[in-house]
Amino acid sequence: MTEYDNRLNDDEAHDLAMRHLAGLLGSSAMPDVAWDVDHHLQGHLDVAGHHMVLIATRTADRCPLLLTDEDWDSLRRTHCLVA
Repeated sequence: MTEYDNRLNDDEAHDLAMRHLAGLLGSSAMPDVAWDVDHHLQGHLDVAGHHMVLIATRTADRCPLLLTDEDWDSLRRTHCLVA
């Protein structure tokens, strides 16, 4: 069995990320998440007036990430530098 045998499809990855989000925010405070059509594992949402980015994972053994918009931009810039 390879790591690709355990990969989650988009719906499964989104569901796992939403359950993680509910654990962080509480199920009664769940905001709407708009999943990016190009970057399928990237969701955008507003929490208490702040834009956040939710990153889903393709495997259940990894934890989804919830980042502020500023942190997401900083992370993207760090990993997109061309040498």
